[in-house]
Amino acid sequence: MNVISLDIETYGAAKGNHIGVLLPDQTVFHPKKSLYLDGVKNKDLVLTVAITLPKNSTSQTLNFDLLAGLEPGKTMVFEMHNKEHREKLQAWLYRADVIIGMNLQFDLQYLYHTDVQPIPMKAQLVDLSVLNYLHSELREERSLKALGPVLGAFAYSETLKTTRFKRANDQKLLFYNAQDTHNTMLAVAELSRRLLCDKFHDHFDSQHGEYCLNFYSESIWATIAMSHAGVPMSSLALQDLMGSLEEDIASAEESARSHELILRGPGSATSKDEFLHEVIKLIEEVSNPDIMDALDVTPKSKKVSFSDKNRTTLYEALPEGTDADIYRDLLNVANKHSKAMKLMSSYCYPLLYHRRNKPDDMSSVLIPIDAEPLPRKNHVPERFSTPAERLNAAEASTINTRAHIARFDKRERSTDTSDARAYPTWYVTPSHIKNDTGSAGGTIQGRITCKQPSAQTFPKPIKACIKSVHEGGKIVAMDLSQAELRVAALLSGETSMIEAYQNERDLHAERARSLWGDYDDKPDDQHQRRQVGKMMNFADLFLSSANTMREQVYAQSGGEISIPLPFYQKVVAQRSEVRPHLTSWQKGLLRKVKQDHIIMLPFTGQSRTFLGDLGAVRSEIVNFPVQTTAGNLTLAIQHALMRSLTFNNPYASMFLQIYDAIYIDAHPDHVDRVVDKVNKAVQYVTEEGYWADLQHIYRRRVPLKHDIEILG
Repeated sequence: MNVISLDIETYGAAKGNHIGVLLPDQTVFHPKKSLYLDGVKNKDLVLTVAITLPKNSTSQTLNFDLLAGLEPGKTMVFEMHNKEHREKLQAWLYRADVIIGMNLQFDLQYLYHTDVQPIPMKAQLVDLSVLNYLHSELREERSLKALGPVLGAFAYSETLKTTRFKRANDQKLLFYNAQDTHNTMLAVAELSRRLLCDKFHDHFDSQHGEYCLNFYSESIWATIAMSHAGVPMSSLALQDLMGSLEEDIASAEESARSHELILRGPGSATSKDEFLHEVIKLIEEVSNPDIMDALDVTPKSKKVSFSDKNRTTLYEALPEGTDADIYRDLLNVANKHSKAMKLMSSYCYPLLYHRRNKPDDMSSVLIPIDAEPLPRKNHVPERFSTPAERLNAAEASTINTRAHIARFDKRERSTDTSDARAYPTWYVTPSHIKNDTGSAGGTIQGRITCKQPSAQTFPKPIKACIKSVHEGGKIVAMDLSQAELRVAALLSGETSMIEAYQNERDLHAERARSLWGDYDDKPDDQHQRRQVGKMMNFADLFLSSANTMREQVYAQSGGEISIPLPFYQKVVAQRSEVRPHLTSWQKGLLRKVKQDHIIMLPFTGQSRTFLGDLGAVRSEIVNFPVQTTAGNLTLAIQHALMRSLTFNNPYASMFLQIYDAIYIDAHPDHVDRVVDKVNKAVQYVTEEGYWADLQHIYRRRVPLKHDIEILG
């Protein structure tokens, strides 16, 4: 088995290329963004690439024993301006069966934008950040430079956080690059030894180790594919949405102002404080003298905050009557204003222009398809010493933003077809992007995440702007039905849930029947009651309190469902009767964590450590195995799809995963084929893959169900 350790140095590592031409500062960490926003030339994206070979790797199978035995041997550094070097690198990459590195999705996606041919997906990827996460998700040191001393394996005298080398062919840079691959192999070997001794000793055999490494290798390939594809969006649809939101905001502000409530701008803070004081005073006098106990206050001033939660609590507490109706209407206006402002500031503005309050941060902007780079500009520091510097920085940002907007204005655009893409940065585990630079991402719940932009949290109006890049093309959306509930049924053995799924009964309606004995006798109320049943099913998974359930039902129903607190207190009291096996399993988890302070999942090796006040994290404890396994299930389907959808496929590209949903951009002639591949991928995971393996070890059968929607 041919193993190599790989590391690249991009243009941010040196002030100039090999002939001394100045290189821009690296402000973004995706090759498409680098080309468009930083204005670096394609030939200067990657300056050097180093690989280290092990002294020996005789195993024919990738497992932790192989990794633990790795010892660095020969190291080579390839200068990417040199054609002969690129050809030699290409040969080594094609020979590799296993590639190890640190944040490999970063390195490989940058290599894909050089003239080095794409690395075949047969190579298994082992990332140091994954091993570090598997060994301890609590470890704060997540970069190669920080891990060395912690592991007692190596240390650096200088890093890219403290210096930038003079040129791409600077001998110090070449040595630095070589150090990285050598030290990555040392760290991988040390962490693998520790995993075998400290963590997997009582839980994993060699077969489980192979499973774990293969799972993460395929997950990294999936994130590379999504990074490469980008999220296709219509900039015109997004601009139309922004115009509509601006109208909604103006209308809400005018309506509020007519009642002397200022929602934004000068005087708004005082006005909102006075409004809250009036509402609270009315509630205290008429219906609830203890309303202040249910409201959140600001940390410093201890004033009641004008938050969504507080507005919802006050709306519910208002008594009946004319005076209260005025306040109720104003609270609704404030809610609509807040929702529109969030869509504007958190999504529309960053996608179209820049971060709302940071005009120099364009890291989330849509990049026009086949666009020329923006005008080069100097790096703008976050703080400026003089007013002149502030003006110059603002002018530089304005010029850049105007140039970006002009790229859209000059194009023929449609609200039905993508003319631009968002390129999020994906994280397989909690980690930094590269060399301790860039932002940190990932989730300790074990699910893959993305940032800049956070495409997984796009609200419906923003999702509606996702369009196919193909004329007449479609977005194929696969959604796992009730994935977390099915996982909970499997893990806990809750018979009421398992039987409902096996017999294709409506689990949410059944939960509603447990709450309302006359559910079937009142068809006009069934839709709303089923919605409550659905939310109670999920509340059962998280051991939600009565107050939390009341707030969430009210908020998620848009204020249409308002049920008194005693109703939810009864739900909590009856949980053990309605879901006896689930409740028993949850109690067992809590006892185990109290004793061992850790939960580990089968096959994938993901774990979470819980310390301190366990009562404060009860919900997180019982949620971790459910949410993480559900995320793994979606990833397993992605893995199966990756084997049938070839990388860089011009007719079908998988561009987004939202926990229990997968999105694929399909050419109109390939939609049916993509749907067939999705169905086969789900079938494989159910009958032979991850879900089949889980059903085997838990000795239960819980059928999966998925829905496919054709959008666009």
